[in-house]
Amino acid sequence: MASISQLVKFAILAFVVVKMSKDSIFQVVEGDYCYEIACVWEGQGEMLPWILLHPIAPLAIAKQEASGVLQTDEPLHIEPRVFKRLKRWTKAATNTFKVRFGGFVVVHLYAKIGTTEELKSLVLSEPNLSPVVHGPRCSTYIREAIARYRVTVGAWGPGLLPECHESMRKTLRFVDSWASQCGKTLYCLGHTPNGYPLRAADPSLKRETRLSPLGELDVWD
Repeated sequence: MASISQLVKFAILAFVVVKMSKDSIFQVVEGDYCYEIACVWEGQGEMLPWILLHPIAPLAIAKQEASGVLQTDEPLHIEPRVFKRLKRWTKAATNTFKVRFGGFVVVHLYAKIGTTEELKSLVLSEPNLSPVVHGPRCSTYIREAIARYRVTVGAWGPGLLPECHESMRKTLRFVDSWASQCGKTLYCLGHTPNGYPLRAADPSLKRETRLSPLGELDVWD
């Protein structure tokens, strides 16, 4: 399957496959880092990569059996609500780009798995930390996603704290330069007041929200 061909290289990683309905979900996890989450529902379609801020701490996906026994599948490092949104927007993108999408891929700026509070603590302890270098393979996965697929979507938001501004601005420049080198345009779901791409969990986003070019942003000045 073309969308996960690179995973073969990393046999030493924790490679988790979870079945949800007719979807196949793949995670690339190495220690405390989650580098990629892929959801495939149609093997012949193109994959749409999304760049999010960070993977969340394990949240077990629970299902109640008829017997009343609660069972849990392997935990996914993405909020269920965000997962559903990405799937819906990816399917809608077929009409926007006239490309048949059969799944999506998530990569992260901060690859370290943790809660939002843990990530805030990390940022405060290292205020000049550039997100794309936080994780041994973080930059590699972002670069490969941009280079491999036709369209890439930024949906990471402005960061967690005002102290993040400088590192987030630096990150935005990095990601845009990688896209430019590949002759690609970054897309987003909309912009924050200061020009960052809206995060996928932003409550202002609607079901009918469509992707648009990220464009020239004020934060670059």
